[in-house]
Amino acid sequence: MQFPLYTLMVFDEWHQGIPVGWVLTSRCGEEDLTPWMTALNQKMATTCPGWNPSAFIVDCALGEINALT
Repeated sequence: MQFPLYTLMVFDEWHQGIPVGWVLTSRCGEEDLTPWMTALNQKMATTCPGWNPSAFIVDCALGEINALT
């Protein structure tokens, strides 16, 4: 059985990626990704109000792109 693994990374001032979180899910459709991406966005908005990501990088899967929009 395979499960998609998503890694949340931030980049430091030297543009080095630092993994800060992971999500393991049984499916990778938009309906599966949207809840945790929404929860992450809401948590960051309340914890760090100035948080404004400059980019999201995905592997062009439609479910991932739709979950971000």
